[in-house]
Amino acid sequence: MTTLQKASAAANGYHGSAIRRCNEAKLIVEALDTHESHDGIAEVRKALHKVQEAGVAAEEAFAAVLLKVTRDEEVETWKDRAETVSNATAETAALCLRSIGVAEGKLRAAAAHAGQAAAAAAAAAPAVAPGRLVEALKPTLLTIDATPIEVRQWKRKLVTYLRRSGVPNWQDVSDQHSVFFGCMESAVEDRVMHHDRYEDTAAVLPADPVPDGSSLVELLDEVYLEEVPLFNRRLEFFQMRQRTGEGETVEQFVELLEARAREAEVHLMSREDLIMFRCHTGVVEEGMLVEWRRLETPSLPEMKRAMTRYKAGKA
Repeated sequence: MTTLQKASAAANGYHGSAIRRCNEAKLIVEALDTHESHDGIAEVRKALHKVQEAGVAAEEAFAAVLLKVTRDEEVETWKDRAETVSNATAETAALCLRSIGVAEGKLRAAAAHAGQAAAAAAAAAPAVAPGRLVEALKPTLLTIDATPIEVRQWKRKLVTYLRRSGVPNWQDVSDQHSVFFGCMESAVEDRVMHHDRYEDTAAVLPADPVPDGSSLVELLDEVYLEEVPLFNRRLEFFQMRQRTGEGETVEQFVELLEARAREAEVHLMSREDLIMFRCHTGVVEEGMLVEWRRLETPSLPEMKRAMTRYKAGKA
């Protein structure tokens, strides 16, 4: 097989792959248009990313062919095929973005409506004065260097503590905030209070049944996403295991895994990134892992250099 034949075969393969990705994306968009949800939006975003990747790969493959063909009619044929794929991926990408925009708008409207209903219900409810806190349920102080897993475990305990103590029903929001901030170190409190979205009238817990992102607990998630490096979020994703000892079902684990994947921006990871994180989760030699954790800018080349140094040090 000549180099032109090989390049042509590769281009045909990428052409087919791009068209399949476009068709798959259209089906996912159709599902989102039928039923708006945050998970649906995430699925469309993933489909969009795959379409864009397939489009780039096809474009590069067609370019490789065009460098090798010499007959004018063949050049025109390949240009037409390249344009067909380019148009298909561009149209599909536009369709995905439109669907995401419409769905996000409807979800915001639904969240606003739910928030108004909750506010109306709260206004109609009798005022509740601060009561006695269930101190036995109070979580330990949250630290600024807590890992994502530790933050989520702490949040579960905090929500139980606040609800059992009746804090969300207290009339004075400032009293609610005092209890909330009393469960964390001053450094965490400072980060939350100086965040752009902090409001001194915000509820401590998310709106029910549709969270709108305005509560202090939800704001805390944003603070830690900004504080915790992307590398750490990705490492946690690859280290996740089902917590059978805590009664976690397979369905719950998969749902959590998908959420953590979004936080870790897994869809943007390269082949090199995947190898790097598999090294972190597959290698069991603690000395090597310690050396890798010390790297200020983790990358596969840096890890390989650290391996060389580590090996030399042991020799």
